[in-house]
Amino acid sequence: MKIAVAVSDNKVGGPGESQYVYIYDVKDGNADLLEKYENPAMHAYRAKGLQMLASAISRGVDAIILSELGRPGYSYLKDRIKVYITPEVEVERAIKDVINGRIPVATAPTHEHGMHEHQ
Repeated sequence: MKIAVAVSDNKVGGPGESQYVYIYDVKDGNADLLEKYENPAMHAYRAKGLQMLASAISRGVDAIILSELGRPGYSYLKDRIKVYITPEVEVERAIKDVINGRIPVATAPTHEHGMHEHQ
């Protein structure tokens, strides 16, 4: 299984705010880092989170770990990949928690709108 993680300062973050995206290959309870790239949301003017999510989907991930997810992002991912929501913990801990079944698959967004940039 390939898992994407939104990352800032080695902690899980939101899709529109995180500095990086890490892609892991998870097999037999082990996670190997396949790729680390700058979050495309860092250069986006609108739909920042959606740009990050689309970049992960284009890399063939089966799941994603985030600290939060609005309704547009949730709707985009709903029937495509599994979404795991966790507090802003260290990436390694979040991955272990997903592998060990301690984080359930998200069934709803964490908030209604995009984050903090209403005008």
